[in-house]
Amino acid sequence: MSEIDLSKTSESSTENPKSKFNPACEDIEGKLRCLETLLEHPEAARPELAIPIRHLDLFLRACLHFYTIPKSEKIKERIELIKKACQFLEDVLIRVIVGGEQLGKAIKRIGPWSDPKFSFKVDCECNGFPSCCYIKNL
Repeated sequence: MSEIDLSKTSESSTENPKSKFNPACEDIEGKLRCLETLLEHPEAARPELAIPIRHLDLFLRACLHFYTIPKSEKIKERIELIKKACQFLEDVLIRVIVGGEQLGKAIKRIGPWSDPKFSFKVDCECNGFPSCCYIKNL
């Protein structure tokens, strides 16, 4: 019997079969890879960034999940809300980690965070950081 060369037949273990035919999933997987790269920056270890980093990771993974299930209007609405939160968090984290801004100043500079579907509580454990209350309301 001849031996089979498995290196020619096996696929990469990092490849997600769900994303092969879904460009949206590929885009989100790319954002997750970029987040991993961003976390290698020394400024990413700042304690006040732990919550926004964790929430961005959670939101991106939630989007991946939502793209793999049948779409109802409620799911489509949640995907859009999560995308808004991701964009906000991406902007904040890049300004703080790469740009060296203070977290509060970066949030103010990006602009007011408001969405009529959500109310953010100042007395929340997150001290009013939008992504925390966003998760609780999904």
